[in-house]
Order: sequence, then C-alpha cells, then structure tokens
Amino acid sequence: MKPFVDRLFNAEKIRNRIGDLGPLPANREILGETIRVALPAVAETFLVAIVSMVDTYMVSGLEDAAQGLERGYAVAAVGLTNQPRFVFLAVFLALNIAVSALVARRRGEGKMDQAQKILQQAFIITVGLSVLLGAAAIALAGPAMGLMGAQPDTYADAVTYFRILMAGLPFNTAMMVINAAQRGAGKTRISLTTSLVANVVNVCFNYLLIEGNLGFPRLKVAGAAIATVIGLCAACVMAFISVSRKSSVLKLFKGLRLKLDREILKSMLNLSLPTLGEQLVTRAGFLMYFIIIGSLGTTAQTAHFIGMNFITISFSFADGLSAAAIALVGRRLGEKRGDLALVYSSVCQRLGLCCSFLVALIYIPFGRLLYMGFSDNPDVHRFGEQIMLVISVIVFIQITMVIFVSCLRAAGDARYVMVLNLISIGTVRWIMAYLLCYPVGLGLVGAWLGMTIDQTLRLVLSYLRYRKGKWVSIRI
Repeated sequence: MKPFVDRLFNAEKIRNRIGDLGPLPANREILGETIRVALPAVAETFLVAIVSMVDTYMVSGLEDAAQGLERGYAVAAVGLTNQPRFVFLAVFLALNIAVSALVARRRGEGKMDQAQKILQQAFIITVGLSVLLGAAAIALAGPAMGLMGAQPDTYADAVTYFRILMAGLPFNTAMMVINAAQRGAGKTRISLTTSLVANVVNVCFNYLLIEGNLGFPRLKVAGAAIATVIGLCAACVMAFISVSRKSSVLKLFKGLRLKLDREILKSMLNLSLPTLGEQLVTRAGFLMYFIIIGSLGTTAQTAHFIGMNFITISFSFADGLSAAAIALVGRRLGEKRGDLALVYSSVCQRLGLCCSFLVALIYIPFGRLLYMGFSDNPDVHRFGEQIMLVISVIVFIQITMVIFVSCLRAAGDARYVMVLNLISIGTVRWIMAYLLCYPVGLGLVGAWLGMTIDQTLRLVLSYLRYRKGKWVSIRI
C-alpha cells in the first residue's frame, strides 16, 4: 500500500503536463515545505476570522429595551460597514497582491535587494494614500451607510463604527503592506505574530469598552470600533519591528528614500492596476449584492452577517493556502522551474479540499445551534440553518477557486483575473441574487444561492485558464 503522502498527490505525474525541468524533491519534502509555508498563513487568517466572530458575539449581546432594540441588532450595524470599508481598502489590497508576487519572484531570482526596494516603495505609496482615503471615508460615512440599507435602528451605530475604523486606516494599511512583503519572502510566521497581537489586544479592549467592564466607560458599538483600532496600532508596531531588526530578511528603513523608483513602480503598476480594477469591480458587485440584502430588513441583515462570519472561517483556509501558493509558485517561477510551480499549486489545492471536508462536517449538523449563540430571534435561527447548508457547499467551490486564482496572480496573469471577476462578481452574482431573492421569491436564501452560482462560474473559468498552463511562462 502506498504511503498517505503518495496517495494524496504524485509530483512526477503532475509535472508531466509541462515536462522535466530539473531535479524533483521527494513527495514528503514538497508536502512538508507547503505545510511549513501555508500553516502560519492559515493560522493567521483563521485567527482573524475567529476574533471577528468573537467581536460579533460580544457585540451581539447589546440590546436597548428603551428603544425596542432586541439582542443581535448591533450585528447588523457592524456588518453594514464591511463592504464600504473594503471599497476604501481596494487600492491597498491590489498593491499588496503585487508586492507579494514581486517579492516572491525576486527572491527566486536571488535579488533580495530589489525585493527590499519593492517593500520600501510600496510603503511610501501606502502611507500617502491611506491618509487621503481615510479622510474621504470619514466624510462619506453617512451616505455610505444609507446606501447599504441601514435601518433607523442601525444607522447611527453603523456610521460611528465606520468613522472610527477609517480613522485607523493608516495603521491598518502599513501593517498590511509589510505583511504582504513578508509573505512573498516566505516569512509567513511574522504576519501570524502581528495578527495574534492585534487580535488579543482587540478582544481585551472589547471586553473593557463594549459593556464598560473594570471601570471603563460603556461605549457599546463605538467601543468595539475603538478596540479594533487599538489592536491594529499594536499590530502595526509589531510589523515595524519585524522589518527593523539586523537579522530581518527585508529591512524597511535601510537605505529608505522618498523618491519613487521608475522601474519598480512600473512593475508594481503592471500587476496592481489590473488587480485594482478587479478589486473595484468586485466591490461594486458586492455593494450591489448587499444593497439587495439590505432591503430585506434588519432580521435578514442580522442572519446574513452572522453567516458571513461563518463563511469567513472557511475562507481563512483558502486565504492562507493562497498566500502559500503565491509565495511558493512565485519563487519557483523566479527560479525558472515551471514544473515545480505546477506541483506546489496542486498540493495547495489538495490540502484545500481536505480543509473543505472538515468545515462541512461541522457546519451541516450544527448550523442552527451555532446561530443560536448570536441571536434569540427564531427567524434568524431559521435563516441560519438554511444558510449553513449553502455554506457547506460553497466551501468546496470557494477554496479550490481561490487557489487557482492565486496561482494566476503569482504568475502575473492579473488581467485575466480582473476580467473573470468583472463577469462573475460584477454582474452574475448580484443579478442572480436579485432574481432568486425577489422574482423567484426565495428571499435571503436566494441571495446566498446567487453567491453559489458566482463562485461556481469563477471556479470553472479559473480552472480552464490554469489547466492550459500558459501562466507558467509569463514574465513580470
């Protein structure tokens, strides 16, 4: 009988689609390196998702009998801020994807001095843009929450929460760009450490500020936002420390110059502009999607945002494995080893499927019970049971699709990913959600089925592009 590792994947068989470009490590060695890089990234994103869920749980305990607001109303208020926040983060997410891919490629080429300059240039751009966009977000908080369908019982809290979060944008984005570069260099444990610090600090201050424990003021939803910003500040400090030591692979301040380098800027723009277009299209599609859900009322919004916490848990596996795919695939492409890039991407996909099975085994039988921890409303529980069944299907599609897309990004095929998301998220998701939600009459569950159709389409199209194999020969 073959060992489990050999049954899970066969590196020799996988790379036959491209050909032999050099020595092939043993299957165990390949799997071991993939897990070594992926595990901290998965742990980081899983930790962030868990703490986000803890945030939601702690906020869900708020109620206001005087105003007739039942337990769980604040979940909708906080959830309404997510998509507008990501709209303002879009430019930084696009830049960070480019930074990870470029640093990984330069590492594979043995040009760590260039990798360091990429981090420095990206940091300068990030600081300037975050101040400008943070100010714009604070000014537009009211209209943004109105657009998202905030009801009279959630509007004021949503605006307050959003403004406080956006005031901390410079600290958030500075941490993000440093961690993106570290992931590209294969140092995923550093970003795990910064996230751990941020989340521990966040939870502690949530306890102190939401309900006013240990003599602190009871700030309710505003307290949750302040706790998040304090946690981001702590993480930002840790990120700076990680690129300030003499032993650091990437040093932010060594030889730092404010003048932008034309060649580095060109490389970043070539990768980040298509990704930015993708992010903007994606966020526009998400906004349309959430506007559709917003018109269903506070109860449906509450059920939806609780469900988004659970799907974020499953997405943490996809996000962590995609970070590993970008680092490993980008490095092997830099070494001119397209065969190994294909092998490592396949290993990430197989690990992703294993994670999907584990998530589904929990969500299918315990969906309603999990929802009961966040709300006392039976209608929310009923929605939740249905949503968790849909999530259990989505998780298989989502994790595999995200890894395919990450391989294309690592190779520099960002334009295809942009077009893919333009078609799928920018149009298909919200159109199908609207049709299933209203004309067909499925309500909130119809909106989630629309998401499932979108995810399936992206899986098929990204797989077809990946399968052709042309991505392994793209130069960036």
